[in-house]
This record gives sequence, C-alpha cells and structure tokens, in this order.
Amino acid sequence: MIPYFTNLCKLITEKIKNITKIFCEEQIYQEKVDNFKHHGERCLRCGAVGRLNPYGSYWRHMVYHADSKIEDKRIKVIRFKCTSCGATHALLPDILIPYSPYTLSFKLTVLHTYFKREKTVVSICEYLIGVSCM
Repeated sequence: MIPYFTNLCKLITEKIKNITKIFCEEQIYQEKVDNFKHHGERCLRCGAVGRLNPYGSYWRHMVYHADSKIEDKRIKVIRFKCTSCGATHALLPDILIPYSPYTLSFKLTVLHTYFKREKTVVSICEYLIGVSCM
C-alpha cells in the first residue's frame, strides 16, 4: 500500500463540526488519485525511487456519510509494481482505511457522535451505519 496523505485534518474537523459545506469523499479520492505522480515515489519494500509503474487496478467499496444518508460507492484502486523488486502496491489516499469499506471520516463521525453522547449505540447504528443492533 502506498499511503498518500491529503488535508485530512481539515476534512475531519469540518465534517465533525457539521459545517454547511458538504465534502464528498468520492470527489476527494478522485482528485488525489488524478494528481498522484508515481515517478518520484519510493518502493515501500526495497526503497528504490522512481521504479513504480502502473500495474492494473481493482474495485472496492467506499462507504461515507453525506447529506444525512449513507453513500456506498465503488471506486477503482490503482496498483503499481516496482521494476526493481517486483513488489506491488495499491494507492490508497488517507481517507480510505485498508481492508475496510468505511472512510476514516465516517468512522470518526461515529466515534464523535458516541463520545458526545448525542445518541445511543442503537440509534448510531441505525442512523449512521444503517444497521439494526437489536
């Protein structure tokens, strides 16, 4: 995995404070992927610089909360292969959590809601996650 950091703190702070401007994680993800330049990146396995080449992609789900509803989008994750050691890496901007469909801001929103005691665990599950805990 190639960790790719964005203005995460700003996104989380504004999202949690419920500022009127709506952020769409899908748009943020696509912008960061489109602007990623792999030519100068370092292989996380062997440390070689500039040896990563596009190597395909795969689909995964990205679940986030927007406009008081849950969005579940399929996104294409780009993979890179190191020509030095043969290792493959997936490009995951920091809004995505490896092996989880839920975005980081989604999970932090759930935790924020829980710790502020705004809702019960059951109502958080039903409202934010869309599942019944009963």
